[in-house]
Amino acid sequence: MLEDADKIIFAPKHYRFSAETLDELFIAFVKKKFIDMSFEKGENTSFQLFGQAVPLEVVDTVPSGRVKVTEKTEVEILREPIEE
Repeated sequence: MLEDADKIIFAPKHYRFSAETLDELFIAFVKKKFIDMSFEKGENTSFQLFGQAVPLEVVDTVPSGRVKVTEKTEVEILREPIEE
């Protein structure tokens, strides 16, 4: 059975977010796009913003493994890509 995510952390793939961009409204917007979707660490995903795809990588999930984003999930978005 798929567990609900307590927390999920995303990082941008090829760009940096400004501190001003990552406000509560932006994070709520991204969360709404991903409600009821499932993810696991290392997976790539994206969402549409002004007609452009914004690619993200799943950096971590709590609990670990494949989890589903819900209204109760805490979503965090890092400002910079993760070094590979």
